[in-house]
Amino acid sequence: MKISVRPAKRDGEAKVIFDGPLDREHVSISSEDVTLTFVARDIYSTASNQRYTIQLSVDELATILDVDDDGEDGASEAGDGANAAE
Repeated sequence: MKISVRPAKRDGEAKVIFDGPLDREHVSISSEDVTLTFVARDIYSTASNQRYTIQLSVDELATILDVDDDGEDGASEAGDGANAAE
């Protein structure tokens, strides 16, 4: 898993704050959500680290899994029946 950050309001260099495998210790799964927790470098101080937590609901995970490699919605690719009359 590689995570980088860069300024949102201006052009700027991306800084990689985490570059390593996603291990089981980073993942917590419940019936409500999946949580990723990891320690990454601070973007300003080389002597500091920050703990980041990303919490994804079941619906958000379904959205991620429904997008194919080209960024297209999987339902439109498979023919969801919306345009069956055409």
